[in-house]
Amino acid sequence: MNIVAIHGSELTWNGVSIDNAVLRKYSAQSAQLNPAAFVVLDATGADSCLTAVKIRDEIDVYGRCRSDGVCGQGSAEAWERAGGLSGPNWIE
Repeated sequence: MNIVAIHGSELTWNGVSIDNAVLRKYSAQSAQLNPAAFVVLDATGADSCLTAVKIRDEIDVYGRCRSDGVCGQGSAEAWERAGGLSGPNWIE
């Protein structure tokens, strides 16, 4: 699972600072993996709803979220606690 987090106006991919061009690149690469890598947007730290929506839309388009269904939204902590998302049968 890959976590894209918004911290004010900063964007991170699995804790590493990135810009929007890298976000688009990583989202597209994740969608091409077999199986596709799950991408979660944690927008709890966004400085505005507009920022969160813009980032979500880029992940949706470049990560083919709507067609492949391998993206989610929510806090990183909530996804880490979700049942069935880790263990021997979970592919990251």
